[in-house]
Amino acid sequence: MAAAPSHPASPDESLPGVPAGSPPVSPLVEALKKLLKARGMTYRQLALRMRLSEPSVKRLFSTGRFTLARIEEMLQILESDFLELARLAGAGRQAVGELSEAQEQALAADPILLGVAYLLLTGSTPARIRTQFEIGEVELVGALAQLDRLRIVDLMPGNRVRLRVARNMRWRPDGPLSRRYRAQAIGDLFASSFAQPLEKIRFLAGELTPASIGLLQKKLDLIAAEFSELMELDAGASPRERRNAGLVMAIRPWTFPVVAELRRR
Repeated sequence: MAAAPSHPASPDESLPGVPAGSPPVSPLVEALKKLLKARGMTYRQLALRMRLSEPSVKRLFSTGRFTLARIEEMLQILESDFLELARLAGAGRQAVGELSEAQEQALAADPILLGVAYLLLTGSTPARIRTQFEIGEVELVGALAQLDRLRIVDLMPGNRVRLRVARNMRWRPDGPLSRRYRAQAIGDLFASSFAQPLEKIRFLAGELTPASIGLLQKKLDLIAAEFSELMELDAGASPRERRNAGLVMAIRPWTFPVVAELRRR
């Protein structure tokens, strides 16, 4: 059966502030692509559900000329809503991905402050922190106020917060957090047999050229970016559906110590 043709957008259907012929609305397009990827759906599958041709759907994404009706239709197919779409679109404009030395120093010096910041960055709300962890109301509000002063969050009425840093905030190389907690965090993460269903470990070693090492570094960056995207997508899921997860990726010129000892003989 032939796919139904796409209906032309009427002026009152067009997105506000997006005149015909304008360039793609990048944050919106990227947010829709993230939703599509998270649902494991291809352009072809989306086109079939929308009763459009695959080229028509690809054209929508390439031009960014979505009508409100089309966006609503896509969100229904993707089992999402405008709130999640807006959150994903805004995620790309989030603030810095690395804290300053002073910000890290403040967190490293106060385990409670660091714990609250970590929970907020990984999707918890102040209300959930208060009910699920051993922290009093006064202590929690004090931590939120300090995070606001550090410009890590914006503290809003009702003790709600808005993040001012990316959820995938990086620790500074050899910064206060790395110096104090990296060995502890990595040691705790690897204290496992990695035999459970949601656990996996791979250890590889061998001789590579610098070019091959550089290629693998780029692939690690891609995996880190995908981890961040999934964090943003899963932030809209129920807390009961989410699990805390740790992912470590590393590569460097390195020789297995047993082999290094043989060289010294």
